Amino acid sequence: MEEDVESHKCEEDRMKAAVKFSETYRDFAESFDYNLIDTMGDEFNNIFHSWPLRYWCIGRDGKIDFKAMPNDAAYSIEVFEEWLEKRFG
Repeated sequence: MEEDVESHKCEEDRMKAAVKFSETYRDFAESFDYNLIDTMGDEFNNIFHSWPLRYWCIGRDGKIDFKAMPNDAAYSIEVFEEWLEKRFG
């Protein structure tokens, strides 16, 4: 799925994008209890330096459960798939 996403102007815009992702990838998103978004001040990103090449999975305990690590500015989706299989089998 490729589509243009307008820059978010408020946290409500960010939440709408998260909900749309969950609806689009329903089978994947059913594994999660909730969507988390960053503040408009990008507090999470400023601490963890996510943009543009990182994404995170946060466990039910609130701790980071998976951190994507790029290699030569690319990801191996297999690493993420292996984590998903171990975590949600």
